[in-house]
Amino acid sequence: MLDIFLSKNSIIEPHYHPNASELTYCVSGSATISLMNPNTKKFQHSQITSGQVVNIPQGWWHYQIANTDDTHLQGIFNTDTPEVILGSDILTATPADVFAYTYGLDENQWKAATANIQPSILIGPPTDK
Repeated sequence: MLDIFLSKNSIIEPHYHPNASELTYCVSGSATISLMNPNTKKFQHSQITSGQVVNIPQGWWHYQIANTDDTHLQGIFNTDTPEVILGSDILTATPADVFAYTYGLDENQWKAATANIQPSILIGPPTDK
């Protein structure tokens, strides 16, 4: 389980869990939980308040945005150690020339567009266990 505390308009960046499903439970406040169906590529947006939950299937791209201050969410996973693939890591770890070649982009423009994306910081239990 993961406790998430957010201020209004704060976001948990887009990501997915390759090895876990997640229930996002709203303890207090309000949030919009957005997830993309990988089969249809369509997004579902659910606004939840205290006592409500959203199920996020394993491997589904999703993000959470707080609608109010003092929003408290709990992420409940079906594995002891959920893995996470963050959007910022995909954008920064993939070589710029790969994006340029794949999507017909100018490599320097891609580098400039992604230059300010910071590496992700995860706060949680030690990774050496």
